[in-house]
Amino acid sequence: MHDFWGYASGNNFSVGCTGKTTYVFDNNGKELKKFTNQKYAYTPVISPDETTFVVKTTDGHLLAYSLETLSLINNLRFSKVDGGQDDSFCFSADEKQLINIERQKDELHQTISTYNVEDFSLISRFELDGNTAICCIEYDTATDKYYVLGFSRQKKFLIFNKSIYFVAEFNKSEIVNARKISEKDFDFFHSYKSLEIMGFTPKSYKWAYLDTPLDEIKKMNCSLAKLYEQHSINL
Repeated sequence: MHDFWGYASGNNFSVGCTGKTTYVFDNNGKELKKFTNQKYAYTPVISPDETTFVVKTTDGHLLAYSLETLSLINNLRFSKVDGGQDDSFCFSADEKQLINIERQKDELHQTISTYNVEDFSLISRFELDGNTAICCIEYDTATDKYYVLGFSRQKKFLIFNKSIYFVAEFNKSEIVNARKISEKDFDFFHSYKSLEIMGFTPKSYKWAYLDTPLDEIKKMNCSLAKLYEQHSINL
């Protein structure tokens, strides 16, 4: 059995990543293909229609594969910042776009970039100011909105003080309606969402900093939309 860092499952296919090798399986668990044309490839996401899957590497690549032809169709170097590219990404509601949290100038300066899935051309790029950090993004079908989780570093006399944590809406061009949450909620959701996008694998769980057993975590349904609705104090 492969020791996967990240694992994504659909109705017809599953994808597992070990870091150096990406495996594709059918719904019976039969290995259909393996790809070894990357490194630091840990996080796979399958498109809702299961025609494509994308793997994000921690050194700044988005690798797009066709599940119809079982072939690599695009290898995008989205940033020259080599390392720390482990924030989340997701497909848009219509499956035509991919939204990716990136570190561009350095590890403190992030952008939220939107790409055309057909050719991975850049559609838009929202730049954060360096004092604000976003760790995950997700689309909620019930509200038809995108939500992000992050924090704002507070400066006093040129020194970073305690951060302010928030959950907010993202409309593809800006972060809006940010609502304040506790540091405890942020820490839990950051760890939970990082584990969720990795497919709740035992290997990723070792780095999740969660006290709850993995079997119990898998049963949770912790969405950013619910977290957003539970809070009402705007920043």
